[in-house]
Amino acid sequence: MRALVDKVLRLCEEITEKIDACERCGKCCKSPPLLPEDMKRLGKYAEMFNENGACPFFVEGKCEIYEIRPIVCRIYPFMLLPQGLFLINIQECKLGREIYRILFPDEREERNIVKVAITKLEEMEKRMINLRNPDTLLMAKIEEKNCNTGDLPKITEIS
Repeated sequence: MRALVDKVLRLCEEITEKIDACERCGKCCKSPPLLPEDMKRLGKYAEMFNENGACPFFVEGKCEIYEIRPIVCRIYPFMLLPQGLFLINIQECKLGREIYRILFPDEREERNIVKVAITKLEEMEKRMINLRNPDTLLMAKIEEKNCNTGDLPKITEIS
């Protein structure tokens, strides 16, 4: 699992270097789920995270623990699930929208987001995956065969 996480981390670093669209709005800093290694790295600070509120370390538009932030924060706007690598919160995140436009250049954004979201949510429902808010979570599974990756790093090893 750690090797896969490392690949996703490298992919996200390369993408965010090429696409400078993060507005540092903090919308992504809402109760990030912590992995065991995040909890160990954050130590006593891990106790400050709660599942219903904003991240306690996002203060005045800045992450106060940026250098040791949780993995889920490092890979945002991607989410790594057992089913593959997903691009999430496309409507709320400018960086996510820019990545989406690069990966799916030939289709109208709104139509494709809805189509992909409905398809993925139906698949998840069939697999009995428990999501907190499946009606509000928009995601698009990234598959090289379905999108134009252009200059972006290859992701076939990750899916």
